[in-house]
Amino acid sequence: MIPDPELLERELRVAQRIQRTLVQLLGVEADGWEITSEYRPARSIGGDFFDVFPILDPARPRQLGVVIADVSGKGISAALLMAFVRPVMRSAMDRSAGPAKALELMNTILVDERRTGLFVTVLAGVLDLNTGRFSYANGGHELPIVVPAIGGEARTVPGGGPLLGMFG
Repeated sequence: MIPDPELLERELRVAQRIQRTLVQLLGVEADGWEITSEYRPARSIGGDFFDVFPILDPARPRQLGVVIADVSGKGISAALLMAFVRPVMRSAMDRSAGPAKALELMNTILVDERRTGLFVTVLAGVLDLNTGRFSYANGGHELPIVVPAIGGEARTVPGGGPLLGMFG
């Protein structure tokens, strides 16, 4: 049976709207901080995402989780895995002692649950709103760039680990 092109187009538009809602940074409370975002997928829908959210662990008040990730591949399959990874990553960040442990947990889950050849690169961090300290871990993602607020040159921050979902 040949799929109805109009039905496929409607489904794709719905998927695009869902993805946009998943990458909007709405309702993030961060007194003294300004948080903004912009997202443009490489195709009409894709597997890139970013997220900023309060850490729910009461022992870590005024901390925000920050995640930038890219599911390998493009299109609908990458978007579906992104929709799975996003809430699991939030949960891992809430329940782990730090970003590196969260990435280890996320990798274990992806290796156990992944049924495709797709993998994920992730830069995950925790911003302490009281001190301004940002701790992070890199799971195969591009190196972060630090841009000093007052002069100075932008620089990459070395370090990283394996991408997630490929190796146990």
